[in-house]
Amino acid sequence: MVWNARWPSFRSLLKFVLLGGLVAIGVGVATYNLRLTSQIEKQAESTTALVAEIAGPVLFAESPDPLSLARLRQVIDELDFPFVFTDRNQRPIIWNAEQVGVAIPGSYEEVLLAPLGDGAPDWILELQLRIESFDAANDPVPLRGPGGGEPVGWLHYGDSRLSRELFYAPLIEVALVFVFMGTVLFAFRLMKRSEQRSIWVGMAKETAHQMGTPLTSLSGWLAVLRDEVAMARAEGPDRDQVLTEIEHDVERLGRVSDRFGQIGSRPRRRPARVDQLVERVCEYFRHRAPHLGKRVDIISEISPCPEIPISSQLLDWAVENLIKNSLDALDKDEGWVRVSCKHDARRHRIEILVEDNGCGMSMAARQRVFDPGFSTRERGWGMGLALVRRIVEEYHRGQVDVARTVEGEGTVFRIRIPAV
Repeated sequence: MVWNARWPSFRSLLKFVLLGGLVAIGVGVATYNLRLTSQIEKQAESTTALVAEIAGPVLFAESPDPLSLARLRQVIDELDFPFVFTDRNQRPIIWNAEQVGVAIPGSYEEVLLAPLGDGAPDWILELQLRIESFDAANDPVPLRGPGGGEPVGWLHYGDSRLSRELFYAPLIEVALVFVFMGTVLFAFRLMKRSEQRSIWVGMAKETAHQMGTPLTSLSGWLAVLRDEVAMARAEGPDRDQVLTEIEHDVERLGRVSDRFGQIGSRPRRRPARVDQLVERVCEYFRHRAPHLGKRVDIISEISPCPEIPISSQLLDWAVENLIKNSLDALDKDEGWVRVSCKHDARRHRIEILVEDNGCGMSMAARQRVFDPGFSTRERGWGMGLALVRRIVEEYHRGQVDVARTVEGEGTVFRIRIPAV
């Protein structure tokens, strides 16, 4: 199946759906947690007001009852958010040590007699810092004595541990969802690649098998024709040229069959000159150019390159596919394809550029141009550039990409192969 470049692929639609689902889940989780946090804060305010109403008469009675103080401390220790009770002079009187994070001295009298100001003990200073942070988050609640009237103290409180954890819960949940969906997308991508690879490797093997029979037949008929020409050479002087062309085509079909046969297996690489290989391919297309129905110049800019281990048949095929792709992209009566090859000694690699002045590509097509099955042409198979990537990256440990493309101006494909 060939996807048209004008329409989004199923995979792209799936990504958009998954992304939209993630955003919806994130918004839903965040909204729910914010609502829950708001309810907890309201409950904390109600609890604080109730505790202040109960604690005021106990703490500020003329003669505080030790038993009532002990019960009050027990109630405060059970609460899930930090409290500090102070008198009107901001002296700490009682607090829940576990939530506030400051230990209570040995006796209630020690708390009441502790100095304030410069000579204050460390625990007083720590409590004052906690009180400042509590007041910045929540307004202190006034405490009134047994007879009511003016405030005789204050209750300072902070956010509960649960509300603090709920604040970060949406972020954690959304992060986990993103990790899960990313894992699913990655697995889907691997499965898709494996499926595509299996399809076109199988196609290549079957093509090589199917081409074997006509090649054998052509070779037999070529032998018969040669025998006839040998017996009647004077009658058909032009037959030698015909036979030569048939022989070239048979050899080329044999190379194509060998190329397809090597796909899916590890080809043997032998030392060869990439510059000479590229020049041969350019010469082949120069010979074919007059039959394309348009005026096309095949320009080659080849620099000498050292021998490197390559599969000549497969790399030859990759360069052919790039040039053929450039020829197909020419949308003008007169066009050109420029092929360059040079050795980058500093980076230890050989670089091949195939440039044309054709129709160029959109950004969406550029991102998918090497995907198996993708083609911008209605009748394209979408296999040529996918084969190029496999030949360059998997068989020669190189890189192939679109170096530049501008719609209406042309495209530059680039191959880089390690020269080691």
